[in-house]
Amino acid sequence: MAFLRGFLILAILVSACAFAQVNTPVTSQPQTSQPPAPTQNAPQPSASQSASPAAPAPQTQPPAPTPGPPHEGPAPAMPSAPEPTNVPPNAPVITLKGMCSGTAAKPAVAATKTAAGATAPGATKSTAGAADCKTVITRADWERMLAVINRPIPPQYRRQIAEQFVNLFELSNAGAKAGLEKDPKVQERLKLSRIQVLGNAYMEKMRDEPVSESAIDAFYKANAAQFEEVTLKRVYVPKPAPAEGKPVDDAASKALAQKIRDRAAAGEDFEKLQKEAYETVSNKGTPPPTDLGAKRRGSLPPKHEEDVFKLKVGEVSPPYDEQSGFFIYKVEKKGEASLDSVKPEIEKRLQEEKTKEALAKLKDSITPVFNEAYFGPAPSAAGAEPPAGPGRGPAAMGGEKPSAPPAQPPK
Repeated sequence: MAFLRGFLILAILVSACAFAQVNTPVTSQPQTSQPPAPTQNAPQPSASQSASPAAPAPQTQPPAPTPGPPHEGPAPAMPSAPEPTNVPPNAPVITLKGMCSGTAAKPAVAATKTAAGATAPGATKSTAGAADCKTVITRADWERMLAVINRPIPPQYRRQIAEQFVNLFELSNAGAKAGLEKDPKVQERLKLSRIQVLGNAYMEKMRDEPVSESAIDAFYKANAAQFEEVTLKRVYVPKPAPAEGKPVDDAASKALAQKIRDRAAAGEDFEKLQKEAYETVSNKGTPPPTDLGAKRRGSLPPKHEEDVFKLKVGEVSPPYDEQSGFFIYKVEKKGEASLDSVKPEIEKRLQEEKTKEALAKLKDSITPVFNEAYFGPAPSAAGAEPPAGPGRGPAAMGGEKPSAPPAQPPK
């Protein structure tokens, strides 16, 4: 449809892409069912995240406002949205009555029908006045446009986003009627938008290129150590809270942890030992579950993990002394994560590597020469960060700057 000529609106909708988000943050789940972290006086030692689970879902938030006329008064309650499944693809979902001129929108064509249902000879759309004009956007048109954003719209925001779109569409249509497409500044902005859209599209193309099954299988076999996992039980022995005017007896705490470790190695039940550890130090918190399930490398604190992965099945680790207490592990089973369970992770990693290689090759194929009399000399400091704005590399082409994952405690 002609309304898609004003597709620069899409860039503004993308900038308001929070409409695709909801309030509750979503975090990645561990590979196997894990018990909750210890509570009350039982903070977990920090551990760097492994490269194991699939990428976490993006953090979510309510929709951000887009440019448009301000609304007065409190925001109305968000009504529940109907299911769109019973709306045919060719059914109008937005009708803009009175909009038919300008280059951003054209009137809908609706041939006059006779009473018998046949098209009247010579029937054409009426253009007598603005009241006879309308622009119709069908469900198919609307969903086709939103599909390129590649972000789902929560049902409760469907109407709100449509209202924002109408505001922008009205402004775009008015700008087209005013001849702003011929304004040199607007033309430069449209040119920059085209560069950005094409750059983003190329990044998406590289990221979406499939990885062959043979490449996934080869990576799995060549990196078997990365997929080693151990099934663990754990007892947490909390240190007692210091009494007023009396320091904690560190020697007694260590002796208690060693005693529980020896009983665990002798085969005593971990749940019983965990409960007893809390009772001995008068900790009123809820003892944590002892079954940790399967753990991959990178999911435990480094100084614990190095030793734990060396243990044989049935062996118990020494007590690991941390600020809040002592951690004692027992290996129940050792093995490797199955190829099926880690396939999405491997595929994502190989796609990222292919994209990185393609970007490096693209960058090496072009030699930019900057006029130093205008731009100044290149920064001398290694790794100096350029200012925000157009540049080279993934961030300049619409990609996200990579960042190290935050340290999180093991579950």
